[in-house]
Amino acid sequence: MGLRKRAITSTVVLGVAGALMAPAAPAGAAGDDTASLQVESGLGLHGRKARVMSVVYDYFEARDRGWLDPAESSTALSALRANGGALAAQPARFAAVPATVANEAEDENGLRATKVLTGFGQDSRVRFRGRTATVTLTAGTVLNWNNDDIGESSLHDTYTVTLEREKKTWRITDVFYAPVPSTESEESGPPIDLGDLPLPSDANKARATDAGEGKGDVSVLDTGTYDRDAAAAYAQKWSKQTPYTFTDATGRQRTAWVENHNPDYETFDNNCANFVSQSLHAGGWEKAGGWNKDDDNTWTNDLFGPRGPSTTWSVAYRLWTYAINDKRGERLRTWPPDDPTGDNQDVWSLEKGDLLFADWDPYGAADGKIDHAMIITRVLAIKNNGHTFYEPAYSQNSGSRTNLPLSIGMKIATGDKPDVDPVGGIGGQGRAPIYYPVHLKDTFEK
Repeated sequence: MGLRKRAITSTVVLGVAGALMAPAAPAGAAGDDTASLQVESGLGLHGRKARVMSVVYDYFEARDRGWLDPAESSTALSALRANGGALAAQPARFAAVPATVANEAEDENGLRATKVLTGFGQDSRVRFRGRTATVTLTAGTVLNWNNDDIGESSLHDTYTVTLEREKKTWRITDVFYAPVPSTESEESGPPIDLGDLPLPSDANKARATDAGEGKGDVSVLDTGTYDRDAAAAYAQKWSKQTPYTFTDATGRQRTAWVENHNPDYETFDNNCANFVSQSLHAGGWEKAGGWNKDDDNTWTNDLFGPRGPSTTWSVAYRLWTYAINDKRGERLRTWPPDDPTGDNQDVWSLEKGDLLFADWDPYGAADGKIDHAMIITRVLAIKNNGHTFYEPAYSQNSGSRTNLPLSIGMKIATGDKPDVDPVGGIGGQGRAPIYYPVHLKDTFEK
């Protein structure tokens, strides 16, 4: 997970609308191959950008209505067609994903979204080649739920959308998740030896120690207290994105998101471990300075001498090795198990402030290397048939999530990719991740 500092945009009021208001490119620019494509409805290249972005905005807003009611999504997609857009089979299937996931969440956990808000990032790009337009944009969704334990969730992802012009209609031909930088790192660590994973009895013993048993062996001067609430509050604050309203170039009111990063820290393209480390520090973990970025005992965002973070702070695999040190935490059994109905339910027993890592390989199969980090920020109590079950909700960066129920995050991650072939997947990310849960100690050795 090599780090690259992100450019921080100082001007936020222009947002996407500002990008659309840029001067029109000269004739022949942007890959056009016919003079007739220079003008659409008398508006030139700027007019085409406006039409394309309006269709794409309408598409994602219509898709997200499925979180509330599948019928609402269908109605909104019909309106998109009436407003000069059209859909091929693949984006139509992709648009059905929120409705599918929402129905499963209600059947399994009684969760139903009561309000939805769709918005867009500030870095949308449009490229034209002949009659084809390719749009890269970040779309984000905020969901309010019928469960007070979770309140509000949000999820933001970057997509690539391809459209083709058919007379005066822009037809969306395919929609895909764009690659996440943190999943393609050369520094995600060696394959992991799963041999020493704790048994349930070991995990229970460790948690009993956290509750106060056996603490006499550790000097009070050498310990610290982990404030789970403070860590979770930090993660929720700095994973949320701030909404504002803008008018797009067609005169439509839209919502845009401004990324919300703590200005006291650098932000990187692959920011997941950096974000989790900040949350842990807010919860009471003390920084451990040093000169060597690869020192196992160093954990800091700002090394002595060479400026920058230690790898234990900024690289998911290295943060995992730091967190599972018996001074600070314990690794639990991975998910999914061979038998999902068996006794290995460790991932579902995570508490607020615990960590969840993933072998998040982007090519359809886990490769044995941890390359993603998340933090648990809420725990939902779910009542079903007279029984109460608990489900963790997590927050993360790259891409941003806030209080997203774990089961929903898993469904989106593991759903089949929406292939261009009409009989392909339904529109998930097409991953086969392995999750590495970590329980952190309430009292830890420094």
